[in-house]
Amino acid sequence: MENDVKLTQDIDLLMADLFDVLRMVRVQDFNNGMKKLELLEQKFPHYSIIYEMKGMISYLRKNFKEALNFYRKSFGLNPKNREAYRMKVYLEKKFNVNPNSGSEG
Repeated sequence: MENDVKLTQDIDLLMADLFDVLRMVRVQDFNNGMKKLELLEQKFPHYSIIYEMKGMISYLRKNFKEALNFYRKSFGLNPKNREAYRMKVYLEKKFNVNPNSGSEG
């Protein structure tokens, strides 16, 4: 029971922080958004949404190769993450990167 409460509190924190990041992205405060995602990554390293959002910020900064790496990591953690998959495939095609290679091409 105590573990359930802790998990619920952790997920509430994660969700609140992810909404904060979205607010930052809307006003193009990409540096602080990325910093908040870095902190979340330390606490929740297995949540694909964090890497997907890092990919989104990298993409918006026009750092496409970095974005691809984040989308690949997100998809690797959760193969059912359709948005991460869609962006991964799009960026692989854009940069003519072999989808099976782990390198940046």
